[in-house]
Amino acid sequence: MQKHKNISLAFIALSFFGVLFLRYAQVHAAGGGSPFGGRITATTATSVKTLENLNYYCVVLGSTINIASANGSPTSFYIPSSVKSLTGTSPTTGQNILGLYNKIPTPIFCIFKGYPVTVIPVFLPSITLWGTSV
Repeated sequence: MQKHKNISLAFIALSFFGVLFLRYAQVHAAGGGSPFGGRITATTATSVKTLENLNYYCVVLGSTINIASANGSPTSFYIPSSVKSLTGTSPTTGQNILGLYNKIPTPIFCIFKGYPVTVIPVFLPSITLWGTSV
């Protein structure tokens, strides 16, 4: 009976560490291994907000944020709609945020709402894993 219990515990432990490894591998396969952290200063990236103020419409499938960086990481980020907060919160000005980001920037296209129609890309690093203070 003891042998069966040891095998069961070993299986549970291996399963747990396997799930952690797969989650870690998914994040790093997406290129999202660089850490960032700080306080959210705006819920729209400065570069996006500037173009929107100049009569551009920016196509954002998710959201953008600005942070006061705690570790020298970039200060503007793109959060894809498919990447959910690990703490179950939405980004709000004043919250602390920690996570991982992909150093390869993601283009966000901003289209001028007048004539002539012009498109300007804004390149922001994508967040791949994140959570905020509650």
